[in-house]
Parts: sequence; C-alpha cells; structure tokens
Amino acid sequence: MKIRSHRIQLFLLQVAVIALKIPFLTLGFGPEEDAWGHVYNIIEIFEQGHYIVSRLPGHPAYEALMFLLFPLIEFPFIINVLSALAAAFAIREFYRIAVFIGIKRPVLWTLAFALMPAFFLCSTYAIDYSFTIWLILLSTRMLLKRRYVSAGLAIGLATAFRITSLAMLLPAVLYLYMQKSRFRNYLLILLSSAAVSLVFYTPAIHQYGIGFFDYHKPPGPGFLKAFYKLTFGAIGIMGVAGCILLVINVAKNSIGQVVIGLKNPFSIYLLSGLMLFVLSYLMLPEKSAFAIPIYNFFFLILGTFENKGYQDYGLAMMCISLFAFGIQFIHPFRGANPLSYSISVQSADQEIQFSPHVGLYFSELQKRKNKLKYANAAYETLAGMPPSQTAVITGWWYAQLKTMEWLRDEELPVKLVYYVNEKELEELVRQGYQFRHLEDLHEVNDRLKNTNIQLRSEPITISYDEQ
Repeated sequence: MKIRSHRIQLFLLQVAVIALKIPFLTLGFGPEEDAWGHVYNIIEIFEQGHYIVSRLPGHPAYEALMFLLFPLIEFPFIINVLSALAAAFAIREFYRIAVFIGIKRPVLWTLAFALMPAFFLCSTYAIDYSFTIWLILLSTRMLLKRRYVSAGLAIGLATAFRITSLAMLLPAVLYLYMQKSRFRNYLLILLSSAAVSLVFYTPAIHQYGIGFFDYHKPPGPGFLKAFYKLTFGAIGIMGVAGCILLVINVAKNSIGQVVIGLKNPFSIYLLSGLMLFVLSYLMLPEKSAFAIPIYNFFFLILGTFENKGYQDYGLAMMCISLFAFGIQFIHPFRGANPLSYSISVQSADQEIQFSPHVGLYFSELQKRKNKLKYANAAYETLAGMPPSQTAVITGWWYAQLKTMEWLRDEELPVKLVYYVNEKELEELVRQGYQFRHLEDLHEVNDRLKNTNIQLRSEPITISYDEQ
C-alpha cells in the first residue's frame, strides 16, 4: 500500500509540475537564442535540402526530433510541451532511483529536483536539456538494475542530444570496476553507447569531418557571473541555503557516514559524475542549465546520507526556491520589470533586483513576455522600413526574426545578419550595404568579432506603441 501511495503522489507531482509550466509553454519557442536556433535550423535544412548542424558539435537527436515535427512548428506549444513531458519522465526516473537506493522521503526529494529553477524553466521551451537529463537518469537506473545494454543505449542517446553526456561512460566504468563486474559487461555498455552515438553523429562527421568536434566558445562571463549561474541562477537563493543546511546536517550527524558512503560503488558513480559535470561547466560557464546534471547527482548523494534533524527544513527551502527570494535582471525587453519592495543594485551597467516576495518563476515569465513583445515590435518595425541595401545586425534576435519571417511567408525589405567578421563586413560594404543594428548589438559585434562597426552602423528605434 505504501508503494502504491508513493506512486500516486509521484503521478500527482508530475501533473502539478506540468500544470505550473503551462503559462510558459505558450510564449513562442522560449527565451534562449539556441531554442529559436533549433527551429530555424530545421527551416534551413528543408529549404537547402541537406543536413546543417544547429551548432557544433551538434545535437543530432534533438535536430532529428525537430525534423520530424517540422509540420508543427507553427504551434510552439506542441514543441514546448514535449520538453515538459521529457522532464516528467526525468522526474519519474529520479524517483525510481531514489527508491531503489533507499533514500528516505523519496517523493519530497523528487519534488525538490522537479522544482529546481534551472531544470523547471529549461523544460518549458524548445531545447534539449530535459531530454538529456531524462536519459542520463534512465542510464543510471539501468546500470543499477544490471541492464548494461540498456544503460549503454541510454548514454548513447543522451550523447546524441548533448555530447557532454558521453562523459557518463567513466562513472559507469568505475561502477563496474568497484562491482568487480565481468569484462563482458564493460563491452556491452561501451559498444552499445558508442554505436548509438556514432549513428546519430555520422551526418555531422560526414559533412564536417573531424572538425565537427568543436563547440561554441563565447567570451567568458567572468567569475561572479559564472558563480551566480552555477549557484543562485541554477537552484535559487533558498535552494543554496537548503543545500548548505543539508550538508551541515550530514556532517553534524556523523562524518563517519560520509567516509563509509564513499566506499559504496554507487556513491563513487554519483560523485564522479558530479565532478565531471563541474569540470564541463568550468570549461564553458555560459548557462545555469549546464549545472543541472551537477545538482541532479548532488541531490542523490545528499539523499543517501542520514539527515536527521533538519532534512525537512532543507528540502522545504529547496522546494520553494523557485517561487521566492529571486534575483532578477531588470531590462525593458530582455529582462523582468522592476518591482516594488525590492533591493536594486547596478552591476556592469545592468540593474539587478533582489525581491524576497518574487522568485524566478514569476520573473522568468515576465522576461519571456517582454522578449516576445520586443521581437514582435522589432519585426513590425523592420517590415515597415522601405526596401533598401540595409544590413541589420540582429545578434541574439537573428534566429527568432528569421523564423518569424518564414512563418509569416514574407520577405523583409532589409537583410538580417547575425554578427559579421571583418571579411564579411567589407564584402557587404563592397556590395553597397549600409549598416543598422538592434539595441547595442554593434558593440557586441565589435567585441565578439574584433571589428569597428560602431563607426559605420546606426541604431533602429523600436517602439512598443505599435503593439
């Protein structure tokens, strides 16, 4: 009866979490440039008739999914809800692992995982994160159940969604080694994961050669921003406080249980996975979503220890972190709106607000509405310009505006460009193009591409009065 009760609680948890996501699912394809990039990538593939990687080294499984869903891209809700469903499957896998390894209060730990701000929010739009986490957790459960082919297949498919998932082979091998597993099992997991990965990445390898194994390298965000994204941006202020409380509680109960736990093969598996994704994040500390696998393993590690005393308080803090004590980036069209009863500070020409009564759930919803409103206003402004030899630097708005142009089946009277390097700049000048830009993207172009386009480009004023 207890197991049945927990399963009912899990199902209700999954339904409640999906219901909380509904307001986000209707707001275009999401707030990330990469989300709109996935959509426009499929449009380009259909128009040009051959495979085009969305961004090196590619996300071939998600690209394949988007390819199959191409007739439905006029309905962002359908695309977004698939991410929410993948997250629901990930929640189920987390719960089943928690039960399998004997974590007390598995439903509450699963709720903390489900409401982790970075995980919750990234599962509401057209991106691969929730699919990747689901498959990593599935491979973990299959490994625990000694279904090594299934574990390898899940790792291979997770790798096809996001290539960093291939690193999970190392924790798996360590786990098998500590279990004194037969050599045959090493081969099963290695070969099955390699076969699936190779199948999905073959088009990219065929088209780009060994050069496909590359990745986007934007300028580093700086220590403070990288630290924020890893901590408060990923799990919120209350989430950080809850984790600290639980760590202190584990140490208080008995440091000996930590030493004993580290001798457990599955603890080594979780710890090595955590460390690998910490290393991956440090190499590219670009987004809070990159920290999701870190906390995925960290929560399971914490849950395995005795947490007498403060566990419920720590878990409660983690569960409410999404809804309170938020840190908001304030911006008229790329951030949230300023709020009363908040503390504001300026950081690198950006306004940051701390709002105890508003969490990331509400500020992220406002941010997405503002971004969609600006994109629509920008599109209408560009559509109303007279035809001319004008190249507009659109930067992170590029894929969104190009997708809107395709969906509306009309050609804008100006040429949209992403960013331009010096060679591309000179070629456009030679062709007679004049340059304009949205917001401050001419400065971003000069910083990223080492150009001096600030001297050649003029801003385009976007008015919201037209909306």
